Amino acid sequence: MTAKTPSNPQPPINRTKIIYEGVKAALSPAGLVLTVTFFAFGALVQALNLPLGFGLSLTAFVFAIPGQVVMLDEIANNTGPAAMFLAVMLTSIRLFPLTLSLMPLLNQPEGQRSRPAKFIHHLIAHFVAVTLWLQANKTLPNLPARHRPYHGLGLCLGLLILTLTATLAGFSAGQSLPPSVIAGALIATPIYFFISLIETSTSRTDRAALVLGTIFAIPLSLFWPEMTLLGAGLVGGTLAYLSTTPTEKADVAAEKPERKEHREP
Repeated sequence: MTAKTPSNPQPPINRTKIIYEGVKAALSPAGLVLTVTFFAFGALVQALNLPLGFGLSLTAFVFAIPGQVVMLDEIANNTGPAAMFLAVMLTSIRLFPLTLSLMPLLNQPEGQRSRPAKFIHHLIAHFVAVTLWLQANKTLPNLPARHRPYHGLGLCLGLLILTLTATLAGFSAGQSLPPSVIAGALIATPIYFFISLIETSTSRTDRAALVLGTIFAIPLSLFWPEMTLLGAGLVGGTLAYLSTTPTEKADVAAEKPERKEHREP
């Protein structure tokens, strides 16, 4: 008996080149906005008289400004480790849906899944945050399936280099920055994300969710600030969905263009 060979063997891919292209893709408007935010984070670390290594480790291992700022606030208030862990976890749980929606884009065809690619899936999952999610959804669908894990890894490396460099620069310049500048820079990424949501809203339901979520965010921020983001998204999205008629849902499904998928021959 002879061993079976694949009917359409795929040519080898240049993984280093694909990773490098991902690193270059991180140098985007979203990546630059993220750089400003982490510059402010580095200045905040310095203002609290915390060591640079601690700030860099938070950037590398937490990799989400809200969670990092919450941890600094808990440290400044002498909060215990258990409460600090819980606060950061609750802040970061918002990224779980983003991770679930992004991972299928990294899947490879049956029979072409390599061990390195599977490991890269787990590595990318750690770095999933708003900026990576936005960039990956823009670039990955247009790439061959075998290229996506390595391009995604390049995105992660590029954003990590930007954020570590920005943290270092912000720490070095911390003493010369007024608190108002630091506070303004910290909200640059949420503002950019909100503008991106407005830009990509294509249906009445999407726009209604944004408007209703914004309206409900105001009282939540006054009476229950810890739940502002989660509560506004949950209430606004639910009401927007419930207000959509079955006919509108069918029209959106029929008119919404399918995500462009690049498949190898």
